[in-house]
Amino acid sequence: MPWTAPRRPGADALNNTYVRALHVNGIHHLAMVTCNCHGEDHVAMDLVASRLLPASFTRIRTLFTAPLMDYFRLCNTKRP
Repeated sequence: MPWTAPRRPGADALNNTYVRALHVNGIHHLAMVTCNCHGEDHVAMDLVASRLLPASFTRIRTLFTAPLMDYFRLCNTKRP
């Protein structure tokens, strides 16, 4: 039986959408609460400032953490 990623829940009790966050210790589903006080177009940059890198800047559903990206970079570095 092939491995499949866990399904993302739709929304929590307060109607906050869930995002899939990939970290070095696994895949997590987090309810994402956003602040639109500076405009909806600033949400992606707020996530980057929080060291969460969205897979898409238009419809944010998947996030990569900075430690995971560091680990990916280290695994793909050529060693002498």
